[in-house]
Amino acid sequence: MDDFVSWPQPFSATAVKDAYGKPLCGYCISLEAWRRGLAVKVKHADYNKYTISSKEKTLTFNKSLLVKDRNRIRKLSKDKHRVKELLSQYGVNVPKGEVFGPDAILDDALSYAKSIGYPVVVKPLVGSLGDGVFTNIATDEELVTYYKYLKEEANESSVIVEKHFSGNDYRAFVIGDEAVAIVKRIPANVKGDGKSTIDQLISKKNAFKKLNPFLSKGLIKKDREVHDYINKSGYSLDSVLPEGEVLFLRGKANASAGGDTVDFTDLIPQRVKDAAVLAVKAIDGLEHCGVDVLFDEETEEYCILELNTRAQIGVNMYPVEGEGRNVPALLVDHYFPESKGKTAKFSTRIAFNNQKVRNALRGSVIDEVSISPFPRLSSILRRRFVFSCSRVSPATASDRVARLAKRYGILGFVRSPSEGKIEVVAVGARQKVIEFKNKAVSRMALSIEEEVKWRRTVKNCFERL
Repeated sequence: MDDFVSWPQPFSATAVKDAYGKPLCGYCISLEAWRRGLAVKVKHADYNKYTISSKEKTLTFNKSLLVKDRNRIRKLSKDKHRVKELLSQYGVNVPKGEVFGPDAILDDALSYAKSIGYPVVVKPLVGSLGDGVFTNIATDEELVTYYKYLKEEANESSVIVEKHFSGNDYRAFVIGDEAVAIVKRIPANVKGDGKSTIDQLISKKNAFKKLNPFLSKGLIKKDREVHDYINKSGYSLDSVLPEGEVLFLRGKANASAGGDTVDFTDLIPQRVKDAAVLAVKAIDGLEHCGVDVLFDEETEEYCILELNTRAQIGVNMYPVEGEGRNVPALLVDHYFPESKGKTAKFSTRIAFNNQKVRNALRGSVIDEVSISPFPRLSSILRRRFVFSCSRVSPATASDRVARLAKRYGILGFVRSPSEGKIEVVAVGARQKVIEFKNKAVSRMALSIEEEVKWRRTVKNCFERL
């Protein structure tokens, strides 16, 4: 792979800037549906519940999960061992493992690890985002340390010990009969420059991650596992890593735990894609899902680790290398095929205001927000103006421009970048934008210093920034 990276243009960093973190997944799906003219109602600030409706049907989602059968599938997916049993019965290759519940003793886990052979993995029976997952455990001493940590410090009642599979970690997103997006997940790491300490390299890596809509909330935390990996490599946080040397900081590759992601949709063998699809079909009623796959590129052996019914689709949309996949569009295509092709040419640069939605739902007055219908415009003009204010203050000019924008149905914003000036982005029907500009000049004594085409996203409102 090279350093090429491309994210889906309809979901650029600008378009989703107020949805980083927990809302990102549900917001992107809702935004895609809204842009097609489907009705969207949001019932939870983090998009743990929202509905999408056409004339024919209404579907309820929890982030990326389609909610049905009283969330039967979601409840089932939380029991990792039960899911593995179902997959195995369906002919899916899964790693061998056993559950050690509240009444199990440490010696039982040690005996089992020896029977299947080291290295092993230890993890909670119920969990997500890679929390509490310790991989490549090679000795009794290591197993004792992590087993006790999960049982005694993390208060996990049931723990899984399973055979470690030596392969790279991939997340496949399956919709229907196809694995539509696959990323290779690389454990948290830093690359030495011969000058910076490991601590400084972690800070630099985290600064880079903050620019990524998905990875911005998956920073590298200097926890117990990270310290253990650094110490095992013979370094400390204050050590200067030699130039070009890559130091891995975790065993698990979850993006939420500080890992990197590289798109492999077009590079992974078809039989691995087919295995991911088969795994989803093993669960009755499941139509789409995130599938965790371990694949060894040298031996071409693979196994399915687990299913993620409420998968974060941002991992497939915003890789650090390769092409980000437009999963929201593919999902809406699947569930609302009648909406295909109904997105207006300009609509991918208009988004609804997620921050206003979240603020409304965080109060105690309302329990749902209906997103106002997408503005249907036959002819659109997108302009950025810089006006100089000679007779009024920028604050007064901003107030008047905002009121004028509301009168003409203009989307965009106004802000004051410097003393004596205001910057205005105006998006709307061509004639209305022209009239808005002319009124701002003739009625408000504003002078145009600059006028250029605006190519970035605006919200479905006019804001004062």
